[in-house]
Amino acid sequence: MKPTSRTPFILIATLLLLALIPTMPYGYYSVMRWIVCAAFAYLAIQAREAKRQNWMWVWAVAAGVYNPIFKVAATREVWTVVNLITLVAMGYGYWKLAGRKSA
Repeated sequence: MKPTSRTPFILIATLLLLALIPTMPYGYYSVMRWIVCAAFAYLAIQAREAKRQNWMWVWAVAAGVYNPIFKVAATREVWTVVNLITLVAMGYGYWKLAGRKSA
């Protein structure tokens, strides 16, 4: 089984860390949603191909939360918590999926 690329993990983590800066303009969050949703969808597809159903659902739900078309409305404070939880999940997911040479 081929290991998962670390690029989507780094991309998502970087964008979510930047989203924690309170002075970011609203336009940043709009663009971030498109990129993060696409990266999570990519991770979900990779997990499906690797027959890792649990991770497929984790990444698919994350893509749904960050999807830019049917937006989840929340305050900046709630999004900060969601972003932090997502970062923790990303770290754990990276460790489990991409950080290991063999699974």
